[in-house]
Amino acid sequence: MRMTEQVKYTAAPKEKYGNNATIFLPAMKTPVPKTPKKGMRIPPKTLSLVAAVCKRVVFLPLNNNGCHWTCLVVDGATETVYCYDSMDKRTNHNLLADLGDELVKNGLSQAFSITFVLSPIQKDGDSWGLFISLYSWRRFWKVQAAIIRRLGCCAADGMPCVLWWTSATRAKERRRQLNSRGSEAKYD
Repeated sequence: MRMTEQVKYTAAPKEKYGNNATIFLPAMKTPVPKTPKKGMRIPPKTLSLVAAVCKRVVFLPLNNNGCHWTCLVVDGATETVYCYDSMDKRTNHNLLADLGDELVKNGLSQAFSITFVLSPIQKDGDSWGLFISLYSWRRFWKVQAAIIRRLGCCAADGMPCVLWWTSATRAKERRRQLNSRGSEAKYD
């Protein structure tokens, strides 16, 4: 993901709601290697960013092994860290639990609890980014419906920005594929 696409992806919800932030965690491997040590995997700068906005909603997408996305959602209002994994694997759950513990111990107050959200099992290998993003948004807004109603926003307003970004990216990829096939056909 290029930086401009990442800015577009995170800017639209922030403009609309102003009460959330998206911070991408560095990619990690499972099973967890010996270095960096347990409890020291989240960079200090990321911990300070999460601590600075802990009264808001913070989405922390995480790429596991370069092929699967999971997400931690820090909800400052309920003092809860939600863990989402669409593949429902024990190694991913263990990693998310460790990262959640690290967030609570090093970046948040001790009062935060960690909750695993039972996610539907993802059946294909190519929709992971969109799948976890949409599912995290949908589940979180469903749980927080009372707060959203009080603020006067609609949860569905956040979805078009995610879908727009994904549709635009997929359309560009499809055009590139068609163009490359067309140039190959000329030389056959």
